[in-house]
Amino acid sequence: MKRKGVILTGILLSLLLAVFGFAGEQARITSFHGTDRLMADALKKSGKQFVNAAITSATADPGGKVTVNFTVKDKAGKGIAGLKGISFSIAKLVPASGGESFNKWMPYIWRSEVVSGSATGKWPKPDGTAADQGYREDKGTLTDTKNGSYRYVFSTNLSKIKTPVAGAAIPFERNRLHRVTLMMGGQAGPTATAHFDFVPDGSGVKDSRSIVETNTCKACHGVEFHGHDGDRLTEENCVVCHTPNTMDAQSGESLDFSVMIHKIHAGGELASIPGPDGKVWDDPSTPANEAADNGRYSIWGDKNTKHE
Repeated sequence: MKRKGVILTGILLSLLLAVFGFAGEQARITSFHGTDRLMADALKKSGKQFVNAAITSATADPGGKVTVNFTVKDKAGKGIAGLKGISFSIAKLVPASGGESFNKWMPYIWRSEVVSGSATGKWPKPDGTAADQGYREDKGTLTDTKNGSYRYVFSTNLSKIKTPVAGAAIPFERNRLHRVTLMMGGQAGPTATAHFDFVPDGSGVKDSRSIVETNTCKACHGVEFHGHDGDRLTEENCVVCHTPNTMDAQSGESLDFSVMIHKIHAGGELASIPGPDGKVWDDPSTPANEAADNGRYSIWGDKNTKHE
């Protein structure tokens, strides 16, 4: 029986070697399951592949013109030329204000989200309700050096910014920390995210703002997040748009990253939305449960789909 077991083991190893091209003990489970397999399938279907993008420098001159230099390379380190459809965001880090104890990112690029189709009863806010949202652009000037190096000049002028709904002026402050981010791919083709922090006037600002580490998110979510179109891959990128001033028009809820992520993950354990009685917590001195009518955190932003 022992001899037969050895023979069968040898046959199995030979089959593995013949079919997969390597010895059985070298087979990787991710070749058949998990991220590696998913990315292999995506590459076959749409040409999607993760690449390495890096912003090498960024400037914002006194007139408000922003210029970004960056590189895109494949996993072997070879530059990738001919890329298009790359989008960019930029924000500044402003000090704590309004009774808050923390600093926050303030976008320079905004859009207005307007509610429509509310007659279907899918969301609380009526048609015409509008909300300011941090956003990105791709209408600037992209220069391709044909060796994997690129330059992008923003179409947005930082010296002339007002939010579209509230009409709030966003002053261009060259002495504050700024963050520029790029996003590419997502659905198909080379996919990457990159960010670069700098102070336009060159002063030695030491402020920073980190809400959660990207690796903490990846510990559960894997290498890719499912928000938007699949081209937002890091926390450093997300926080440039998901700021305290960004709201969901359909629900009126905040899309601030620290609020949104906390409420999504706490779920039913976070009784933070008061119901009609206006009270969040149960008052033990009364027979009624004041928390029973509490609402839920629901947003509709992406393609009018409810995320609760």
